[in-house]
Amino acid sequence: MLSGETMKPSAELLALCRAYLEIVDSGDEARQGDERTAAHETMMDAMEREGIPFNSRYEARWIARYLVSENTLEQDFTPRLMWADEMYFRGDVLRHTPPNDNKAGLVPVMVIVLPFVFQPHNAERNHE
Repeated sequence: MLSGETMKPSAELLALCRAYLEIVDSGDEARQGDERTAAHETMMDAMEREGIPFNSRYEARWIARYLVSENTLEQDFTPRLMWADEMYFRGDVLRHTPPNDNKAGLVPVMVIVLPFVFQPHNAERNHE
């Protein structure tokens, strides 16, 4: 999918995202139970049908916020030099610059940041 084709969520999915987020953000405790759960499940089912990757309910909520926002990244596949912890590197902590402590332990890595809409794969939904 990296050839320039971008993910385009359907109008239906965007409406489901907005409806779900309206419930979440309403602050109305009466809407935070079954109504919220049903809206969340419906939205995640639509995301799954459209091939939008997420692994958890939490991720799906943040992806919904991204999809309905106007905060999008421009296409830029420029590699960036970053620094990862050599012993514990799992991809969750990267530094722009190494600390100025002259100690070993960080590994230089090249990172390419892909905007979410240029998803390279379709992750499996965790149904637990």
